[in-house]
Amino acid sequence: MYCSMCGALNPNCSDFCGKCGSPLPKASHKKYTSSTEKLRNGGQEGSEELFNKGFDFLKLGEPEKALKCFDEALRINLGNDKAWRFKRSALELLSMRE
Repeated sequence: MYCSMCGALNPNCSDFCGKCGSPLPKASHKKYTSSTEKLRNGGQEGSEELFNKGFDFLKLGEPEKALKCFDEALRINLGNDKAWRFKRSALELLSMRE
């Protein structure tokens, strides 16, 4: 499980991040955009929804797909701090595979 504050990878059984000490969520609460909200955004997902998808891909061990979501989230909103943190985590995971 990744810490939403610092991006560190933690065991799924952890209650707190081993790097920064932040509490870790017990369950993933996904927030998806309703059809009406997507229509308001021109049919596109928002930065937060794309971040959530990327986060889910990281949890599934698919950093390539996660990186694409984080990049798209940042294209929409450069101020999405979580997308920046977890983009770094995805890049680190990819570099460990090489």
